[in-house]
Amino acid sequence: MPSRRPQLLTEARRLGRCSLAALLEGLGMELGEFYRVAKSWALLQRELGWVAASTPSGGPTADDERLGRGIAGGLLHLDDPERLHWLVDQLQRPVAPDPAGLDPVAERRWRMLMAQLWGSGRQHLPLAEALVRLWAAAAIRAELVELFELLHERTDHLVAPLAWGRADSPPIPLKLHGRYARAEVFAAFGMLNEARPFPGREGVFFDEATQCDVFFITLKKSERLFYPPPATTTRPSPRGSSTGKARASPWKRHPLGSATSTTSSGAARCCCSCGRRTSVEG
Repeated sequence: MPSRRPQLLTEARRLGRCSLAALLEGLGMELGEFYRVAKSWALLQRELGWVAASTPSGGPTADDERLGRGIAGGLLHLDDPERLHWLVDQLQRPVAPDPAGLDPVAERRWRMLMAQLWGSGRQHLPLAEALVRLWAAAAIRAELVELFELLHERTDHLVAPLAWGRADSPPIPLKLHGRYARAEVFAAFGMLNEARPFPGREGVFFDEATQCDVFFITLKKSERLFYPPPATTTRPSPRGSSTGKARASPWKRHPLGSATSTTSSGAARCCCSCGRRTSVEG
C-alpha cells in the first residue's frame, strides 16, 4: 500500500485512469489512508494527466489547493445519506445557487459545507462568494461528487431525524447519531454566518430560536494534558427548576459510552439541552 505520494503516483499509473472507488479497491486503501497521502483526488488526477490543468502553467490554483485541504481535513466523516444525496445532486448543477433564493435548510446545509471547505473565523467567506468560487473549480466539484457517492455507499449505521416534539420543527439539518464537525453544528443552528464567522470554542451557547443550549464535551483526552486520565463524560441534567427560572441545571457525571448519540469529529460530543429536557445529544 503506498505510503508516500511518489509511490501513489506510480501505482495509480500502473492501474490506469479510473474512478476514485476503483483506485481505492485496486490499491487496497481506505479513504482516510488515501487522503493522508494524496491530499486531493482532483489534484492527483491532474498530476497524472488524467484531467486538464486549470492554469497555463499546469499547476493548481490557490483555490484548488485550499479546497483540496478542506476536503481531506474536513469532509471524510459525512454519514447522513439524505445530506450526501442532496449534495451530489446540487453539486452537479451548472450554476452556483443564489443564497437569496435558498430556503433556511438549504442555506444552512451550504454553510455547513462551506465552513469545512473554506474554513471559518478569519478564513470565512460570504456564502455567495464561497459558492461562486467553488463552482469555478470544476475538478474539485467533480471530486466532491465522487467522494460523497462513495461515502453514501459506505455508510454503516443509521441516522434519524431530530424529534422536536412540535409541529413547527426548526430548520436544523442535523441527524441523531450523525457525525459533524464543530463548525457544521454551529452552521446548522444558524450560528455561523457573515455576522458571526467564528464558531464557539467552549462554554454554552444559547440559541433563542430553538430554545436550545449548544455545547461540546471532549470524549477522548490526551493523557499528556489531562491527569489522571478521565473515565467519565459530562452531560447536563434537564434544564429548569421548580421555579422555572433556571436556564441550566447542575452537571451529572456518567460513564463513557453510557449514551448513544450523535458524535462530532474530533472526539467531541455535541449536546443540545432544549426546554426542560435533554432532547438532543450529538
